[in-house]
Amino acid sequence: MEFITRFQALLMLIVMFPFKLNCASLLRFFANDQQNTINVALNCDQEWGVEFAASVLLYMANNPYVYNRAFFHKYISLIPASIIHQLEKIAPGDANLQNAWEKSKHHLIKLLGLKQQTLKAFNA
Repeated sequence: MEFITRFQALLMLIVMFPFKLNCASLLRFFANDQQNTINVALNCDQEWGVEFAASVLLYMANNPYVYNRAFFHKYISLIPASIIHQLEKIAPGDANLQNAWEKSKHHLIKLLGLKQQTLKAFNA
């Protein structure tokens, strides 16, 4: 129990590091503790790195009832728009979760498309 508490405290400290170090650290911690790492990453004030986002989305694909359309709507600012092309490759390991993930994935693709258009309009 003490290890978990220390681990969670360390994850919370990572959010305070410079962003590039932050993403690299989150990716390393993600392999050992997905749920807590995601909880910490949701508190980031900058968009996630593509590699971290891909790992997180694969985890989320296997938990589509927790990470549903409402979740993606709320946290779209953290997911990089450039990941949109990798989304088609992401699928849950359990075939029973495929339908739920597909609905969330299509909603996420729609949101990321809107995000891309918005960023393009303001950066033009």
